[in-house]
Amino acid sequence: MFDIGFPELLLILAIALIVFGPGKLPEVARGLGKAVAEFRRATNAMKQTIEQDETVKELKQEFHAAQRKIVMDDVLARSAEVQKRAKASRPAMEVVVEEQADEAPEAAAPSEAPKETKAAEQLETPMDGAPMFTAEQK
Repeated sequence: MFDIGFPELLLILAIALIVFGPGKLPEVARGLGKAVAEFRRATNAMKQTIEQDETVKELKQEFHAAQRKIVMDDVLARSAEVQKRAKASRPAMEVVVEEQADEAPEAAAPSEAPKETKAAEQLETPMDGAPMFTAEQK
């Protein structure tokens, strides 16, 4: 881990023996061992949390992909249903259009004339209400 060989380890133990003395050395070693064990547990817990987060992210992505597919399938099914209904109602709509076309020339002619005269009157009258000169009056 720290790339410490046997000679370096013996040197560290000798310095620890001199600093702490033979009576306290076992207690220091026990405390150091507990600290290392606690550090490893915390590290492993952190790794598991990160792995769970990644798993949750993957599951969310799969869920959203499945949800998009379901919505898209629903849209396609509804689109197909609308197309079927449109095809089924087309003959009835053609009959209605033909009936209106037979009636339209008689009804369309009178209604178009007043619209044209109104439009012409609007063009000849300015905003303030005074009459404008037309090409014929000049």
